Amino acid sequence: MTFRRFDVRKVRKLAERERYAELYFHWREAEQMIASNFPHARRYGRRLKKRVEGLYASWFGNMAAQSSIPGQAVEV
Repeated sequence: MTFRRFDVRKVRKLAERERYAELYFHWREAEQMIASNFPHARRYGRRLKKRVEGLYASWFGNMAAQSSIPGQAVEV
């Protein structure tokens, strides 16, 4: 079983909106792999999910603090 390798270099070149969409796509793929019956797919899915969540946190983690809605309270 072969998997399409996640290439962060490709994702870094994208605009912010497309980057978010690409991370979401790979996160969904990881969720499906984790739900698989194949041990190799589950293992790769867990690694991919951890990698994608880390990238999301580093790229979009401060978006909540920069809320575009004035007067909205942000819980931390």
